[in-house]
Amino acid sequence: MTGQGTSAYANGDKYVGEYKDGLPNGQGTYTYANGAQYVGEWKDGKWHGQGTLTLADGTKDEGIWKDGKFLGSSIKDKQYV
Repeated sequence: MTGQGTSAYANGDKYVGEYKDGLPNGQGTYTYANGAQYVGEWKDGKWHGQGTLTLADGTKDEGIWKDGKFLGSSIKDKQYV
């Protein structure tokens, strides 16, 4: 799949957003069955770029992600600059 789309998974998770070659790429929202949600940029099926992860309890990680890992509210937070 390439372009806009929606995927619903057997475990209750759901993804709505952009795809490239069958993987989330670009902007998208992944909602987990447990109530957590990631809204932001994707690359090759991983959280990558600006995004926000909100857990079911309301806790948020908002900032820069790379290869599915949270780097902080800016690149400078992790001393990559």
